[in-house]
Amino acid sequence: KLPDGRRHPHQRHVSAKDLVAVERRLRNLDFSTTHSFDALHSLVESAVSTVFKAAELLAYDTSLRFGCHLHLEPELIYLHRTTRKGARHLGIRGSTASIKQLPKAFHALTPSEIEDCLCIYEASIAEITSRYVPR
Repeated sequence: KLPDGRRHPHQRHVSAKDLVAVERRLRNLDFSTTHSFDALHSLVESAVSTVFKAAELLAYDTSLRFGCHLHLEPELIYLHRTTRKGARHLGIRGSTASIKQLPKAFHALTPSEIEDCLCIYEASIAEITSRYVPR
């Protein structure tokens, strides 16, 4: 939820019933052997996807928040929904990407900051690449 108590917009497509079921599954996870963000993400994604099939964004957002508490940060850029579209405009395919695959302008950012940029600026990236990048 947001500080004002409203649901975060990333979870607007998940029913309240599914969110309760996801919370129940997450509370039963054992994080004691989770020592990387990738392992954390896999654990969360497996729990979330059993309840909500379009779980990529929910799993990433949840993993990112748990990762803050566990001091685990992504080493890769996780591509889902709009971030995947932004990455495709840059010629990147798949479910993750490394910083090295992106133009140098992104190299000063962390993977989670790049994930934000690919999502927020997807339309701008599309416009720029359609003008300046030969296809």
